Amino acid sequence: MKSKLNTDTIKDLYINQNKKFTEVVSILNTTNKRLRLFLTKNNILKCNKGTRIPIPPKEDIEKMYNLKSIEEMSDYYNVSKDTIQNWCMKYSLRKVVDPDALPSVLTKRQIEILIGALLGDGYMKITTGSNSEFSINQSKFPSNRPERTEFIDWIYNEMLPFSRNKYEKITKGGVLNGRNIKPIIAITFSSYCHSIFTTIRKEWYIEGKPIAKKVVPDNFKLTPLMVAVWAMGDGVNCPKSRRFAFCTNSFSLIEREMLVRKFKNDLGIDAYTVNDSEKRIYIRSSSYIKFINIISCHVLKCFSYKCSLKEYTIPVPRRMRKYGKGYKGVAKNGNRYTARISVKENRITLGRFDCPEDAAKCYDWAATKVYGKGQCYLNFPEIDYNKYQPNDKAVGLFNDNIRILL
Repeated sequence: MKSKLNTDTIKDLYINQNKKFTEVVSILNTTNKRLRLFLTKNNILKCNKGTRIPIPPKEDIEKMYNLKSIEEMSDYYNVSKDTIQNWCMKYSLRKVVDPDALPSVLTKRQIEILIGALLGDGYMKITTGSNSEFSINQSKFPSNRPERTEFIDWIYNEMLPFSRNKYEKITKGGVLNGRNIKPIIAITFSSYCHSIFTTIRKEWYIEGKPIAKKVVPDNFKLTPLMVAVWAMGDGVNCPKSRRFAFCTNSFSLIEREMLVRKFKNDLGIDAYTVNDSEKRIYIRSSSYIKFINIISCHVLKCFSYKCSLKEYTIPVPRRMRKYGKGYKGVAKNGNRYTARISVKENRITLGRFDCPEDAAKCYDWAATKVYGKGQCYLNFPEIDYNKYQPNDKAVGLFNDNIRILL
């Protein structure tokens, strides 16, 4: 038979004796669900920093919440930021600000940053009130990417005075589809609730159940700042292949094609998308350098790798890649270059060289011998081939074959 739970007994075990939750369940001969409901009902919470204190009254939390930040409250109560967030969610608290104290419209720069963030990881959240708020979160761990924190700090400063807070949130790990998921630390930015964000949300979301679906409207013009914010959030730079990609998993093919047209019409950037499982937008190699130059002045220093040209290589035309740097009479064979000349529909191999220039000069020398200078195309017409002498092997191959053909 289960014993009746007593508040004083549980506080003594759970707080004074510092017993674990499972130990208290065993001592009281009860169930996990029953004890958890009792702790919640009587405002006893296990804090993340190893201490166990009862939840403060709503009046105290509400007063502190309106005067201090999440970090200051965490230091004051000596608990984690996640615990403070749980307390505020329990009491349904939100910072209240006088609407008259905030501007009635966003600045042009704030609108561009907001749209750039919505194209990436940003979202509009419905709150308990009549207005919406703008939020964006970035994972900080386990990837160990400190630039994400700097990015959220930059968003916070740019969106002032609409910025409400920024805080870290821990997502517990577990097993998903048979795979072990590591705990994730995400840093989140949230704005105040405002009618401006409610208006923007109506343009970017279609209400539905169980959740609203984000869509891309066609009522804005792409700017370099918008694209830079989008690139910092969801961009992938591939300088070696001269390509930049945007992750657009939540957008349909029609929306991606519309964004491709905006790149061309608004910025003069050639882009394309493919109807495959990756769901990405790619910047073509012909516009890669132009695209990097457009966003580089807006990208934060911590994201400089997203507009770096360190591994960039100058593109080589396909003919030059296949036929030995584009020289006539030269063909690439493995890591070396072969010089050849055709005489009376017969191809004579003159030899193999380490660099294409030497092979091209050998061809020019043979062409002047067969056709005469001025009667054929030469790769290096400025050289006097009467005084030029290729290697002995090439001369021997040429003389032996010419003696047979002529």
